[in-house]
This record gives sequence, structure tokens and C-alpha cells, in this order.
Amino acid sequence: MSNRQKQPEARIDEMKDKVAFDAHKEELRKLNAVRDSFSDAVCDCTDAKLIRDIFSLLCRSARPANARLIAEHPDCPDEVREELAARPSANRRGAASKAKPTASADA
Repeated sequence: MSNRQKQPEARIDEMKDKVAFDAHKEELRKLNAVRDSFSDAVCDCTDAKLIRDIFSLLCRSARPANARLIAEHPDCPDEVREELAARPSANRRGAASKAKPTASADA
């Protein structure tokens, strides 16, 4: 392929990169808007159940390390922190109980 043929393809690749970059930049703007508004929204909210549900959802959806950080937010309800603290031990118990029938089936 000659340089003359490569130029249009290179230009298309540049345009694709710019579109992807612009989309990423817009996504970051949206995430920053949520981040910048979150604490004020929680502070203004008078519905304790809604706040609990929001933090609970965030902790359930997040990776364990991020869930622990979310639970450290000053407005995170203690109930959500307790749920989070109980979660790993519940998972270990569930894994242990699943392992027992398998072990007895092999015997």
C-alpha cells in the first residue's frame, strides 16, 4: 500500500481516536458532576431510608476495597457499615458449607 493510500486510513484512525477521546472526556464530566453533587444531595435529603438504600446499593455494586471506602463516608448509615462488615464472613461460611457436601460425596 502506498503512502497516498495510507493517508486516508490514517486520517480515519485519527478521527476514531478523537471520537473515543471526546466520549471518554464527556463520561468523565458526567462522573465529576455526580461526584461534586453527591455530598450536597445526601446532606439535603431528609429521607433516611433513601440514604440507606443509596449507600447500600453503592456498597453492593462496588468492589470490596471501594465498598469499604464508600462505607467510610461520614453520611453512610451504621446499618450499611454493619451489612458490609458481615458480608465477607457470610461469604466464607457459604463457601465452607458448599465445600462440605463435596468432601462427603468423595468419601
